[in-house]
Amino acid sequence: MVFRLFLVEYLHIHMPLIAAIVLRNIVFAVTHLGIEVNNIISSLFIGLIFSIMYHFTSNIWILVMLHIGIDIDTGILGF
Repeated sequence: MVFRLFLVEYLHIHMPLIAAIVLRNIVFAVTHLGIEVNNIISSLFIGLIFSIMYHFTSNIWILVMLHIGIDIDTGILGF
Protein backbone atom coordinates (compact mmCIF):
# COMPACT_ATOMS: atom_id res chain seq x y z
CA MET A 1 0.00 0.00 0.00
CA VAL A 2 2.90 2.34 0.65
CA PHE A 3 3.83 2.17 -3.02
CA ARG A 4 0.31 2.58 -4.30
CA LEU A 5 -0.94 5.32 -1.99
CA PHE A 6 2.01 7.40 -0.94
CA LEU A 7 4.95 7.02 -3.28
CA VAL A 8 3.02 7.69 -6.49
CA GLU A 9 1.29 10.71 -4.97
CA TYR A 10 4.61 12.08 -3.69
CA LEU A 11 6.39 11.46 -6.99
CA HIS A 12 3.48 12.90 -8.98
CA ILE A 13 4.03 16.23 -7.22
CA HIS A 14 7.54 16.35 -8.68
CA MET A 15 7.05 14.73 -12.11
CA PRO A 16 4.38 13.76 -14.64
CA LEU A 17 2.01 10.95 -13.65
CA ILE A 18 3.39 8.44 -16.18
CA ALA A 19 6.96 8.99 -14.96
CA ALA A 20 5.81 8.67 -11.34
CA ILE A 21 4.04 5.37 -12.09
CA VAL A 22 7.01 3.91 -13.96
CA LEU A 23 9.52 4.96 -11.28
CA ARG A 24 7.27 3.65 -8.52
CA ASN A 25 6.95 0.32 -10.26
CA ILE A 26 10.71 0.03 -10.69
CA VAL A 27 11.08 0.54 -6.93
CA PHE A 28 8.26 -1.97 -6.34
CA ALA A 29 9.97 -4.56 -8.57
CA VAL A 30 13.33 -4.11 -6.83
CA THR A 31 11.72 -4.75 -3.45
CA HIS A 32 10.45 -8.07 -4.83
CA LEU A 33 13.91 -9.34 -5.69
CA GLY A 34 14.10 -13.07 -5.68
CA ILE A 35 16.44 -15.71 -6.94
CA GLU A 36 15.41 -15.22 -10.56
CA VAL A 37 15.35 -12.18 -12.82
CA ASN A 38 11.84 -13.24 -13.85
CA ASN A 39 10.64 -12.19 -10.39
CA ILE A 40 11.65 -8.60 -11.08
CA ILE A 41 10.09 -8.61 -14.54
CA SER A 42 6.81 -10.12 -13.35
CA SER A 43 6.67 -7.72 -10.37
CA LEU A 44 7.21 -4.78 -12.71
CA PHE A 45 4.49 -6.03 -15.06
CA ILE A 46 1.98 -6.72 -12.26
CA GLY A 47 2.84 -3.39 -10.65
CA LEU A 48 2.05 -1.54 -13.87
CA ILE A 49 -1.27 -3.36 -14.18
CA PHE A 50 -2.09 -2.58 -10.54
CA SER A 51 -1.16 1.08 -11.07
CA ILE A 52 -3.51 1.34 -14.04
CA MET A 53 -6.29 -0.35 -12.06
CA TYR A 54 -5.78 1.98 -9.10
CA HIS A 55 -5.72 5.02 -11.37
CA PHE A 56 -9.13 4.12 -12.80
CA THR A 57 -10.81 2.75 -9.64
CA SER A 58 -9.12 4.65 -6.77
CA ASN A 59 -9.85 1.53 -4.73
CA ILE A 60 -6.81 0.08 -2.96
CA TRP A 61 -8.75 -2.87 -1.54
CA ILE A 62 -9.28 -4.47 -4.95
CA LEU A 63 -5.51 -4.47 -5.37
CA VAL A 64 -4.91 -5.80 -1.86
CA MET A 65 -7.22 -8.75 -2.57
CA LEU A 66 -5.54 -9.41 -5.93
CA HIS A 67 -2.10 -9.30 -4.29
CA ILE A 68 -3.24 -11.77 -1.62
CA GLY A 69 -4.59 -14.01 -4.38
CA ILE A 70 -1.27 -13.90 -6.21
CA ASP A 71 0.61 -14.67 -2.99
CA ILE A 72 -1.64 -17.64 -2.28
CA ASP A 73 -1.35 -18.90 -5.86
CA THR A 74 2.46 -18.70 -5.85
CA GLY A 75 2.72 -20.31 -2.43
CA ILE A 76 4.19 -17.29 -0.66
CA LEU A 77 1.60 -17.52 2.11
CA GLY A 78 2.47 -21.13 2.79
CA PHE A 79 -0.30 -22.92 0.93
